[in-house]
Amino acid sequence: MVVVVITATIIMTLTGYCDECGLEPLGVTASMTETRYGIVACGPLYPFGMHFNIKDMGIFVCEDRGGGITNDRLDIWLPTCGDALEFGVRKRWVKIPRPVTYLVRPSMRAKRNSLRGEKRERVENTIRFSR
Repeated sequence: MVVVVITATIIMTLTGYCDECGLEPLGVTASMTETRYGIVACGPLYPFGMHFNIKDMGIFVCEDRGGGITNDRLDIWLPTCGDALEFGVRKRWVKIPRPVTYLVRPSMRAKRNSLRGEKRERVENTIRFSR
């Protein structure tokens, strides 16, 4: 079996939130981790732990959920409510990894193993084989 990670780039709506904006317990996400910069609340389509590369902002990890969060929106945790209000609503390009699994016939695996040098290195750098 071969797992290939394909990156999709989409435009998403970004908003900010803080601990005081939500419900008890303050400072704890839906995935039971502490709130900190670098986490986002995302829609139910995305599993906890998924990474989002937001253009001009960096990489964020889905560790929270929100009642008003849909699959085309991310809510970024910010330290104060003033920061969240100042952040406002923004639209940004976001890269999202999409793993795709393919079944590989033994003859295909033998062909891959027969590759030599640079071509084989390129294949191994782009495809991760799982057992």
